Amino acid sequence: MSRFNSDKWIPDLRNLCLGFSSYMTNNQYPGSEHLKFSDEIGDFENPGKIIQEYHASANEFKTFNFGDNDNLSYIDHHKIAAIYIRAFLMYSPFYIDIPAESKKANPCKYVYFANEYFIIALLSSMFKAWDKHADGEICNKNLLMPVHYRESFIKLMYHYKGDISKIDLPSFANLIYLIEQHYFK
Repeated sequence: MSRFNSDKWIPDLRNLCLGFSSYMTNNQYPGSEHLKFSDEIGDFENPGKIIQEYHASANEFKTFNFGDNDNLSYIDHHKIAAIYIRAFLMYSPFYIDIPAESKKANPCKYVYFANEYFIIALLSSMFKAWDKHADGEICNKNLLMPVHYRESFIKLMYHYKGDISKIDLPSFANLIYLIEQHYFK
């Protein structure tokens, strides 16, 4: 399996997932007690499905765009984010597990669309990591999308999750760039 500079994020991605899962449970959103996390990330030695998909997609993208120079070429961070998001949507690490005997389980939209809402947290974390100050200190900016844009983005992620082949990586990377430029303040 190929190694990428972004592999250093693997433990952070897993921690972000665990933190998101705890956040959802601790805020007691309706149905959050049924939200589960399936570790599809893995670690350096045993990469899970998300990391394997990221590696395969990144290799394919590099080969297609750089040909014989793919080992000497790098993917910009917006495309890296797009490839990771695609892998997360493909393998949806958050799922709802409602026991058959539970008659009143009616998860709210934050639980039902947990994978899509997680993408917002993932983007925010990536933007912060990219925007480190010269002294290595992480920035204090936040991803501040107006509610109607955030909800539209969530719907787009749900749409893509239904048919992952609809994601055109360069176009999606451009959308990520625009979100960063307009709403990361």
